[in-house]
Amino acid sequence: MDISVKVAEPLHFSIQTVHFAVGVIIFTLIVFLILQFVTTYKPKPIDPDKYRIHKPVIYRSQAQIKEDYLTNLDRLYDSFRKGRFTKKRGYQILSSLLRSFESEVRGQAVSTLTLQEISVRYGGALSKLISECYPPEFSGEEVESADLEKSIYMTKEYIKKWNLNTR
Repeated sequence: MDISVKVAEPLHFSIQTVHFAVGVIIFTLIVFLILQFVTTYKPKPIDPDKYRIHKPVIYRSQAQIKEDYLTNLDRLYDSFRKGRFTKKRGYQILSSLLRSFESEVRGQAVSTLTLQEISVRYGGALSKLISECYPPEFSGEEVESADLEKSIYMTKEYIKKWNLNTR
């Protein structure tokens, strides 16, 4: 009796077995990397100043605030007269100074309000001054009819007369 046995070649596995083995190795590697990351990761401490919404309040007298802004307006006027920036840029700075002044003296953010919101909340002179800044500030080109020097003068007068007790 003759018995023959055919033995398969040593590395003759089905392709499914190879795919399964590679998948298990990749899965194991991913799980290892995730566990390594989770065990060694230390979050950075949160810097509260980075996420602070409002600047800390520095209490200054109304007279100090007025004096600082009047000085800034004088600097703006001098710089514009010396030709350091365009009329459009001057109106942008003027509007920013005016809004900053109001924010500081009132303790409320005015810089993010629209003209309509300013008119409703504060009315009168403030909305008039800011509305004068809008056309030159947001137009594509220079607005020749806008008089920056006059607007600076009117803003200075507004700041000089400003009083929280009379509002």
